[in-house]
Amino acid sequence: MIATSWLVEQRPLIYLKEPASVSGENPRKLAKVAKTTTVPYTVTARPGVGTLVGKDSYYDYYELDRNLDLDYTGQRGSKGGVAINRTDVLEPYRLYWYPDTTPGKIATAPVEELVYETGGENGTLLEFDGQGRTITYLGMSGGQLNFVYKEYFNRTIRSAFTQEFSFDYQPDKEYRYKTARFTVHSANSNDIDYTVHSYFGDE
Repeated sequence: MIATSWLVEQRPLIYLKEPASVSGENPRKLAKVAKTTTVPYTVTARPGVGTLVGKDSYYDYYELDRNLDLDYTGQRGSKGGVAINRTDVLEPYRLYWYPDTTPGKIATAPVEELVYETGGENGTLLEFDGQGRTITYLGMSGGQLNFVYKEYFNRTIRSAFTQEFSFDYQPDKEYRYKTARFTVHSANSNDIDYTVHSYFGDE
């Protein structure tokens, strides 16, 4: 990587210190039978880091970095996390997960206690979200330094803003692409020795 710049988004974190579990029963209609039975389930959130991913009128939703353990009709794991109530209405804590039985639906259930920490210097996660720009060295051929410039949005490459470009190679020469400036001290087909003087974010 020669030069890179990102608009960085800050996201609150929580640290779940102890497992949190919820158990219950869900109604399930039996196939080809006009009868409903109940299916027991247990969902457990394991200790880990939760990142704020959404809010509604009552809860802040933190997605955990470890799948929740599910014991429910053969499903053994799911992305999900914990919901923490910001108000005095409804339950203070809930677990949420994505059941395989209903694609696109989020299942939630109240949990009695949640042991976690939040805030402080470790209460912020820096994610490479938003817009990013990079220059990457591709090698040298025919006396030219070859690079590729890419733009990203939310970690997805914007193909319309991907461009390869080249410079004539001269040792210790300063080069400029858009607002990035760098000096190439030496280079070969595989490696490059360089110093960056300004990044895209310095414009």
